[in-house]
Amino acid sequence: MNRAMIVFLIVAACCAMPVAGSAESLSDLNLQGFEQKKSEVVTPARSPFVPQQAGKEELLVQDLRLTGVAYREGEAYALVSGNVVTVGDRLGGYRVSSIERHRVVLRKLDETVVLRLEGTL
Repeated sequence: MNRAMIVFLIVAACCAMPVAGSAESLSDLNLQGFEQKKSEVVTPARSPFVPQQAGKEELLVQDLRLTGVAYREGEAYALVSGNVVTVGDRLGGYRVSSIERHRVVLRKLDETVVLRLEGTL
């Protein structure tokens, strides 16, 4: 027998054994404690299913990733590390200088950083 079969047989045997003081069926369970207990609703401060993102200014330039470029009514938008930016926005201490079809140019003083769309040269 393989290991998975042995584990299955052990678990099945343990589940089949009656536990001292246990109910024979679900209808024999004492549900009074469950019925009387009032539960309070806990609301999280933020959704645990949505990844938390750093603010635009807290990002490090080496961690910035360009994942999309879109145009709407003549204005260009870029998706950089989960943030939607347009020309003039600040990101990681840099200013978005231009948004082109496959790249975004960031500038800070005399420094220029070019982010290329993933999968392009």
